[in-house]
Amino acid sequence: MILTDDSVIKLFQTKAPIGRRNMPDYALYNTQEECDYLLNHAIKELNLPVNRSPYTITLDTQLKLEFNTIYTQLTFSHSQHHSKPDLIIYTEKGFTIFKLCISYKPIKHPITRLGLSYFILSQLGYRTTSSYLLCINPHFQIDQNPPPFFKRFNITSKTKNIASKISRYLESIPQQSNPHPHINAKEPVTNLNDTHANTTIPDIFQLIDMPYKQKAFYYEEGILSFHDILQSLSTLSDTQRKQCLVETTQQPFFEPSYLNSFLTNLTPNIQFFDIEACQFPYPIFFAKTPFETFPFLFSIHSLHTDTKKEDHTIQFFYPDSDFRREFAESLITHLNPNQSIIIFDATMERTLLLELAYLFPDLRNKLNKLLDQFVDISSLFLNHHIMLPGMQGKYSIKQIIHAITPTNPYDSLTIQSGFFASHHYKTLIYDSNADKTAIKNTISDYCKMDTYSLVLIYNYLHSLSLK
Repeated sequence: MILTDDSVIKLFQTKAPIGRRNMPDYALYNTQEECDYLLNHAIKELNLPVNRSPYTITLDTQLKLEFNTIYTQLTFSHSQHHSKPDLIIYTEKGFTIFKLCISYKPIKHPITRLGLSYFILSQLGYRTTSSYLLCINPHFQIDQNPPPFFKRFNITSKTKNIASKISRYLESIPQQSNPHPHINAKEPVTNLNDTHANTTIPDIFQLIDMPYKQKAFYYEEGILSFHDILQSLSTLSDTQRKQCLVETTQQPFFEPSYLNSFLTNLTPNIQFFDIEACQFPYPIFFAKTPFETFPFLFSIHSLHTDTKKEDHTIQFFYPDSDFRREFAESLITHLNPNQSIIIFDATMERTLLLELAYLFPDLRNKLNKLLDQFVDISSLFLNHHIMLPGMQGKYSIKQIIHAITPTNPYDSLTIQSGFFASHHYKTLIYDSNADKTAIKNTISDYCKMDTYSLVLIYNYLHSLSLK
């Protein structure tokens, strides 16, 4: 049983209730480049000498650390368990350990990792004087006298408690057995959902508009499939019954009046539009506060419905200057205010264009004309005017594409979500040796696929209306 900073998360992971998925690992994912960049700010705030040399402490190590010095590459190792806090300060009283937490408040995973550090230090015979999470200060703002970017949270008691649980757990298992073979030093756990990835969720948990507790009750009663639901539940709403019929018959449902109204209100030439945006925890270019969102890429697929001719435009902006005005002007150039602009969930796009209109009053009228042409195609699915077999009670663009195409066009892409598109973009700032062209192409391919998927969905809906 070998514990690392990654595998200890698995040890303390609470299994999600039946029908619910564990939190995806990417929701807690931060690149090492981003962590290193932010830690440099933490080091400045701590205002102590820094030692960046790799150094491992074991039972056999004769300490040669300097007091009141920040160590950034210090690893604690005992019985093959090992842990590496982000920052360590050694004093006459013992070790102070720090972990970065890229959020406003402490969260479980970095606390657990520091708990492992605390445990190993105690096994090595050293004292942990205190342990801290370095969270983002929500009141930070770049001005002449900014407050600290990091807000320290003392979590010493929590990490001590985790260390005690680790100790009791390791003592409770036979030394030669490994009840968690996936937890070892050579193959650290990187996907927190591996044990549930191939688990089929019963249909009852895909039923829309029903509280989880009620679904769990029906599950315990043996009502599992959509067939069971139709036969056993007499209190289904019209929408729930339609969903069950769609899934059992594998025939799509649509309301002709809504679909035809949606299609006939579109202009003969249609634009399919998507923006990729980014948040930097520490203000980089023009932002003054943490996590300010800004757009850096847009994709437009244009379709002439009569000739079926398609065109594509994509604009990418490197993070080397304040490009917001250039971004706004490029939108005005490439989007036609006399054509329908189809978007899937237009919330972000609306917000970003309104912000650009506020920043640049001379462009406001032109940007507002574009906003007037926005058409949110997701409302057809969210409001249940259209239900497709295989949507599984979900309404994302990828779930709809999965329902209407035999093969998922996203599968061939390096990036599978806007979350990772943002992380790739940040690399352009954090890593001076990054391949800028490769990053641009990878993100652009993903954004292009989003607007191409909108074309596929539109064509499918058009064919559906002809039935």
